[in-house]
Amino acid sequence: MASPATAGRANVLDNFLPPCPTLEEPTSFKKWSDPATWGNGPIPGQGAAAGANVTIACGEAVLLDTSPVALTLLNIRGFLRVLDSPALPKIDLSAAFIVVQGNLSIGRPQQHFQQRIKITLTPNPNNRADYLFTENLPAEPAFPRNLGHKAFAVVGGQVDLHGMPGGSSTPAWTKLTATAQPNDLVITVQDDVTAWPLDAFVVVTSTDYFPDQAEVVGIIDVVALPSGGSKIFLEKPLRLNHFGDPKGVPDGFGGFIDERAEVALLNRTIAITGTDEPAPYHREGGHFMVFMSRTPQFIEGVEFAQMGQQGKLGRYNIHFHVCGDDQGRSVVRKNVMHDSKQRCVVVHTTFNLTVQENVAYHTRGHCFMVEEGGETDNTFLRNLGIWTRAVEVLIPLSSDPTKTEETDDRPSTFWITNPNNNLIGNVAAGSEDSGYWMELRDRVRGFTLSYPGLNATVPANGPFGIYRDNVAHSNRGPGWRTYPKGVRPRQTWSLDSPLSQWQWKPSTGTISGLLLYKQAGDGFFMHNSDGIIITNSTFADNRQGLNLLGNTGVRVTDSRFVGLSPNYGNPRNCDSTPQMCGPVTGCEFPLAPGQQGRSQGWSHWKNPLFGIIIDQPTFGFDFSRAHAISNCRFHAFDSTCRPAAAIGTGINGAPKDTWATATSIAAVQGTDSTNLLFFPPRNFTFPGGDVNGGSEATDLYTLWDRDGSFLNASLGGYLVANNSALLPPTKRFPACRPVPAWNAYACPGTCYRTVMFTYLEPGFSVYENSSVPDTRKRGDFSYLSIRRIEDDAVITVDGNLRSVGNMWAAGQRIFVVPLLANATYEVNVGLPSNNQAFFPSNITVQVRDSNGCGGPVTLRIPARQSNQWAINEEQDVNWKACLGTADRAALQFSFVCFKFKPTIELLFDGSYSDPVVLRASPNPVVGCRLPYRCGLIAPESTWAYDVSGRELHAAITGAMGFSSPRFNDASWPRGPAIIGYVGWRWNGVNTWTPPSGDALPTFYYRRAFKVASSACVTGLFVDVIVNDGVLLYLNGVEMLRVNMAPGPVNVSSRALSNQNVWDFASFFIPLNATAPFSLAEGTNYIAAESHAAIWTTENFFDLKLSAQMDSATCSGVLILQEVCDGLDNNNDGKVDIDPLTDLPLTRPCRNPCGAGVETCIEGAFQNCTAPVHGPEVCNGVDDNCDGLVDNSPSLSAPQLDCANGSVCFKGQCLPVGPLTVPLTTIAKGASGWLYYDKGYLPQSYPTWSTNT
Repeated sequence: MASPATAGRANVLDNFLPPCPTLEEPTSFKKWSDPATWGNGPIPGQGAAAGANVTIACGEAVLLDTSPVALTLLNIRGFLRVLDSPALPKIDLSAAFIVVQGNLSIGRPQQHFQQRIKITLTPNPNNRADYLFTENLPAEPAFPRNLGHKAFAVVGGQVDLHGMPGGSSTPAWTKLTATAQPNDLVITVQDDVTAWPLDAFVVVTSTDYFPDQAEVVGIIDVVALPSGGSKIFLEKPLRLNHFGDPKGVPDGFGGFIDERAEVALLNRTIAITGTDEPAPYHREGGHFMVFMSRTPQFIEGVEFAQMGQQGKLGRYNIHFHVCGDDQGRSVVRKNVMHDSKQRCVVVHTTFNLTVQENVAYHTRGHCFMVEEGGETDNTFLRNLGIWTRAVEVLIPLSSDPTKTEETDDRPSTFWITNPNNNLIGNVAAGSEDSGYWMELRDRVRGFTLSYPGLNATVPANGPFGIYRDNVAHSNRGPGWRTYPKGVRPRQTWSLDSPLSQWQWKPSTGTISGLLLYKQAGDGFFMHNSDGIIITNSTFADNRQGLNLLGNTGVRVTDSRFVGLSPNYGNPRNCDSTPQMCGPVTGCEFPLAPGQQGRSQGWSHWKNPLFGIIIDQPTFGFDFSRAHAISNCRFHAFDSTCRPAAAIGTGINGAPKDTWATATSIAAVQGTDSTNLLFFPPRNFTFPGGDVNGGSEATDLYTLWDRDGSFLNASLGGYLVANNSALLPPTKRFPACRPVPAWNAYACPGTCYRTVMFTYLEPGFSVYENSSVPDTRKRGDFSYLSIRRIEDDAVITVDGNLRSVGNMWAAGQRIFVVPLLANATYEVNVGLPSNNQAFFPSNITVQVRDSNGCGGPVTLRIPARQSNQWAINEEQDVNWKACLGTADRAALQFSFVCFKFKPTIELLFDGSYSDPVVLRASPNPVVGCRLPYRCGLIAPESTWAYDVSGRELHAAITGAMGFSSPRFNDASWPRGPAIIGYVGWRWNGVNTWTPPSGDALPTFYYRRAFKVASSACVTGLFVDVIVNDGVLLYLNGVEMLRVNMAPGPVNVSSRALSNQNVWDFASFFIPLNATAPFSLAEGTNYIAAESHAAIWTTENFFDLKLSAQMDSATCSGVLILQEVCDGLDNNNDGKVDIDPLTDLPLTRPCRNPCGAGVETCIEGAFQNCTAPVHGPEVCNGVDDNCDGLVDNSPSLSAPQLDCANGSVCFKGQCLPVGPLTVPLTTIAKGASGWLYYDKGYLPQSYPTWSTNT
């Protein structure tokens, strides 16, 4: 099936501007310097004609052969070529606006521009006014027209720019082959750079913790070395040390780590620059934009300086704006951007674009980036970013200038908003914040929201592209970050459940070959992510190597970690303070936790140093996907002079939190200088001043050693926190021993299970004020006392005493604890001191880990006083029994029915359990009477709904409220549940998108049902999807409120918390004399309103309703909703007609190509409107909806064969013969990403080599 992003590309194409039909190079040119070219008038841009507006019309061809030329507007609709002749060694062209609708050609691919041209973008002399483009506009009224000023805009045309000194083969950057010392005037590099100009400048990157240690120096000579590489002679001596030993630094296992500095050329023969102005315009450079143009562009070897306009949307160095599918045709290669005002290369609603071997130095804001989250299949290959700095002015929201969604004040060199792009061989060599930032969201943003198909994209859940061989070093923050949403790859929709279109199958994303060194922050800060695999990677000289905070299912394999290498760099602010260890005294090195990105003078030598930190897991994701660390090596984590370990836990844990780990290790090695493990005790103060939180989690750490790597035991076991109540009984496990350096016990043969308990506690409030000490203590609120039966060891769990984010309802208590397997526990609720009568109305129990160690756990949970536990079991509502008609087909759906016991004993023996809900009932009733439990509204029924955002409560509008039986909803649309916003689409309302401002959508729903004898109904069973909050009304009277504050509500009311719930919650509502609501004879109305917790969260609804009957004598008295069976079910005289719409019944349907609706015809649903697939053809589209593009039906061949022996390559039938695409071209085939390395297109498919 085509992805939502792929489906949306056709909608982008509708808005492309047609170029002038003159892109082919003409055979003859008119000279700019010839007055005849201008009708024998003055030469534009010179003398009295300086500042002129010039248009080169379609069909005209002009050769720019004179200098200087100063214009206001240069509008190229025809063809403009720049003369490349020693007779004109330098050309100066300036303009406020350059618009290319035809072709601008400077240099050729085979012979790059050899002279010098400087194009300066100047302020508009007419009051700095912007340029409003009015030509060839589509009919769409919302089409953007403003190209800004100091603007170079390609609008449907083409630029053909080639300005790399020496041509395409000249490296844009290289690496040192020897360490450069202070005062050195010569450096050696690994590549032949003799084509670098002698009057140019190079930048040598920092190899220390400070990005501003990059140095710019001039070149006075370059000499090729006989052994390969080059020697560069500098115009002035270097100030600092730059590591360049070709052997690298030792990893402790016989290998070496490449921490050499990069050296990059900062000049090109083509320069595009913005005028540098004084305040208040000092943040406003020029900008270069390819504007909604499907024509391929060739931007190679161009120098961009003083470009970008800070605080202005769309004004960047290189900006591909809404260009659709580039199909890999454009070239954006070997350019350099320096002294940028805002951003570098921005890819916006553009796909399949390759950005290769570009250099950025001393830029502001995010640098290489995909902008709005809908962009996919773009490739960033071997780009280098150096000293990426924060902006001073952020881009505001267009809908509210006082707010912003941007984060350029925390800049990353590579900013990724959709994981379905490719990053290969890039280097982030110093940022004021992070090197790579995957800032993924639950929806796209900006203009992308207006494109159907693209606005269906959920970036955080998107598939993973290729992430391989990327490097980050010298960043003040983390080298790589996923924050705040993280990355949660999903494969496809699951088609095997009633909630099929809402449930995603988990997938994985692989990051391989990472090299992260010398970060003042974490090497990799992974947050809130799921299913990420890090393999074949290296972490060295970072504050911490890999920080896993709030993740699930992370796998780290075949990787190495070095705590501190001999690359000591350039220490700062040194004094004679005695040090705990290390060769340098009193210097600034990586910052202490909590000081990320700031130079506070903290000593690296006093900080805790961990290879991998395992911190809080994320509640709400699949804990069966536990962390796994395998075949990893650790070196130089020496704990003799400061806390250090290969693996540590929770040093960033907030006070009074609760969690337990389910992480495993296997084949993990450490050198003699490495402490393998450290579990920081509660309230432990590190030498650098950081305090481990007073969290009970520090008493509950466990780590599964699958193969005995740490235990030195072949059978494996667990590493257990130094907590006597958590340790296994000595009689059964006599080999369990303390390891003081770990603050843990090594317990071979043990197995622990992670168990989670949750319940609501009235009066409980989370503690959120981090600046004031939390003085609450055990007993102020309820707690759990968990006793192991065999030895009476008692674990007392305080649970959460602080906020755990917006995922949980107010008053939600959470207790997570590891329990020894093959043991029985008694679990009691400890009462709060101020409420001795408290007892939870229900407790949810779940085992949340993988059961690879193989042991069950048994829990006995007694009730208190007269309460008795009710455990939920899925039962079926039997429609036939309710009808009392033996020959009518039974239609069933499940509901929750209660069975009651004084003490529940639960045996968990699976790898991951569904939640078991225990309910306390003061008045136990007999169990379910299935023949008298009758259905009224089935799941996925049709509802009337309103999503207009208007107020519909009578108390506010002064009119009849939407919940009243007399409310007229005839104008409301109808659709099958589930209905609502789920981050990527509406079910039934495909065109709705969430508001762009901070608004809270509230949605309203109504449905009628009929009852013939209401006296027989003693209660209603309501199963409702609550995401995030819901109110239900029966005949105009509120009967249920979930996750909503008490009191009046309106359209702006927020749910109490983000529920992140995808299944039905069950409630029983008695109907008796004290109830304020009642059933009516005949027609009744259920009304509902769903509320989101915050405007970006999901908000959706479905409901199933069944009735509890009084006795057998009442069976058959309910009038059901009409079903498609050729009968008049609801006794309204109409067969298979929906009484709400008076139209034939419909229901949703789905096939592999998508969703649709089918209609009831002659007692059966027929004519599904879902898209019908066709045969696969070579067009870059998934025609047969099997999830693959241009794939062969034969399992032996990854791609389609075309006619006449040609093969399908990237949507085109290409003949077998000489290679027609560059060898570096990357293609995507059925078996992964494919490289063709034979020089010819293949005669047979085995010539393709797979590299994933």
